[in-house]
Amino acid sequence: MTKLTSKKEKPKKAKPPETKPEEEQPLAEESVEKPAIIERPPQSHLKALVYPFNVLVSPLKTFKQMVQYPDIMGLALIIGLLLLSSAVVQYAAASKIILNINAQPVSLLESSYFQSLLITGMIESVFLFVLNWAIFAGALLLITTLMGAKGGSWRLSFILVGYAFTVFVVRTVITAALVSTLPQLNLSNLSSWPPSTETEQTYYFNQVNSVWGPSVASQALQVVNFAVDVWLVILGTIAVRVYREISWSKAAIIAVTAYLMFFTLRLFLGF
Repeated sequence: MTKLTSKKEKPKKAKPPETKPEEEQPLAEESVEKPAIIERPPQSHLKALVYPFNVLVSPLKTFKQMVQYPDIMGLALIIGLLLLSSAVVQYAAASKIILNINAQPVSLLESSYFQSLLITGMIESVFLFVLNWAIFAGALLLITTLMGAKGGSWRLSFILVGYAFTVFVVRTVITAALVSTLPQLNLSNLSSWPPSTETEQTYYFNQVNSVWGPSVASQALQVVNFAVDVWLVILGTIAVRVYREISWSKAAIIAVTAYLMFFTLRLFLGF
């Protein structure tokens, strides 16, 4: 008989649990360092509307704020104030001029010419503002680059200089007040307004120089124009100092040199 033998089954070794390669766990958000982002406060646009006024009383502090939060809303306000003050100047001047066209005396303010004069004057004031702004800002940028000052951007430079031209609004307001004190100017022998022929233009300028030229208001206006130009140079110095981070002396040299270029171009262009 054959013996049935049963082979003892060897216990199977337990297979070690399969280990999956560790997946890269995303880093916690807290551990990821992100660059600090300066968020614009929701009310910054409203704050920008006071920039033009703050520039006049506290320019250094205001320009520093503009470097952090540049905003053009205040520039729109400057243009609006310039339009308004320019209209007041036109109104004050027209009230002082008496036209005598075809032997019929009439105040320029009450004539049919005033509306076109008002619109033209307002458009011209904005055009000259933008042109002066572009020339002076461009001159500052050019001189700053030539002198090797680093930092800042051309966009920020133009914004800061634009706010510096708030002094033009001040000048226009003072001009309106001075013009309102001028004596009456009687103009005769005119065929239209404004004077169209060379003879009429010569007559008009002679009358203005003889009647308004010696007045206190006319002399004061020259002083105001000089003071505003000096004020503009000072604001230009502060602006360059803030956004270029250079010394006060170097910033002053840049601003004065840029103004001389600006003044020369104005003479050349005739405004």
